[in-house]
Order: sequence, then structure tokens, then C-alpha cells
Amino acid sequence: MKKETSRILDNTREALRGMKLGLDNFRGEDIENKQMNIGNFVRMGRCVTFYLQNLRHIEPDFDNWYNIYQKEMKSDPLLQYFIQLRNKIEKEGETSTGLSVYIGHFDSSELQNIPKPENATSFTMCEGATGASYWLIPLPNGESEKYYVKMNDSIITSIIWPNAPNIHLGEKLETNEVGELGLLYYDYLSKMFQDARKKFN
Repeated sequence: MKKETSRILDNTREALRGMKLGLDNFRGEDIENKQMNIGNFVRMGRCVTFYLQNLRHIEPDFDNWYNIYQKEMKSDPLLQYFIQLRNKIEKEGETSTGLSVYIGHFDSSELQNIPKPENATSFTMCEGATGASYWLIPLPNGESEKYYVKMNDSIITSIIWPNAPNIHLGEKLETNEVGELGLLYYDYLSKMFQDARKKFN
């Protein structure tokens, strides 16, 4: 393998790792930074294809190889969605997410059983950007702090892409949940990277 080819593939692998980190962090317990992690995930996904295209001036057969993927990406609704989403994030800072809430059972009297910190002034249930529920606590400096609480198990929140397409690689999708669609995008780019390593190794 040429030294420059190796360097480009190493950079691409790091971009994939950045994608995975953003996706894992989004799906984890880091409530405050969910939107930031979505943005990082989408940006790093676009970097994967950008970095791979640097092989064009090094590997003579690159275009023949890449054109197959390029054609597939242009015709695939979900992959095109992620490309356009990256552009929107860069230009407007918008991740275009929404919130899906399923409430199996909830009685307003249950609020009395939710732990309430001293001096808490208001309660928010299923916030739109994160799906989290919290008490708001005013601080001496005039700012406020969120005290997150867990609702009962019958309340299920999911961060979604409400306008995402429901077709990927010819298959109908049954979800628009961010974590699930993100995993499909990551898997596609990961397979492309593995194919590049095999082709140009």
C-alpha cells in the first residue's frame, strides 16, 4: 500500500471512529449534549466520503470503484437525507429532530412522587430537544440549573427525524428514530471503508 494511501485510509478510519463516538454518546446518558452529539455524528459521516475522495489523485482505479458507491448514494433516499442534513447543520445549526412521546399511563398526582429539589420553581416533562424531564432550580447568579428526573416506565420518549425517508437500499424502514437511522448510516459507511481497504491495500 502506498504511504499516502495508508494515511488517507487512517484518516477515514478516525472519521468513522468519530461517527461512532457521536452516536454512542447520543444513545448514552449525556442528556445535555444530545443535539451536539447528533451534529458531530452527521458531520463526521460526511468527512468519511470527503476523505476517501482524496484517493482519486493517488489510486488510478479510484473513480471506477467510487462511482458505484456514488451512484448508490445519490439514488438512496436515506443516504441523501444525511448529506442534506449535514449541509443544513453547517449552514443553520439545525439537526431537524423532533420528539415522539408514548404515554402508557400517567396521572398528574404522580408528580407529587417525583423527587423535587429545594427551591425548584418549575417542572418540564419530556422536553422537545432531549426528551428529558426536569425541575428548574434558580441559582444566586440569576441563571438556572436543570435537575433531571426519571419518569415512570410507561412514558417512552424517542428523538426522531420526522422528515426522514423510510427507504434504504431498497428496503422499507419501520423507524425514524435518530439512533436507529444513524446506525444504518454508520454501517453503510463502515462497509464502504472496509471495501476501500480491501481494494487499495
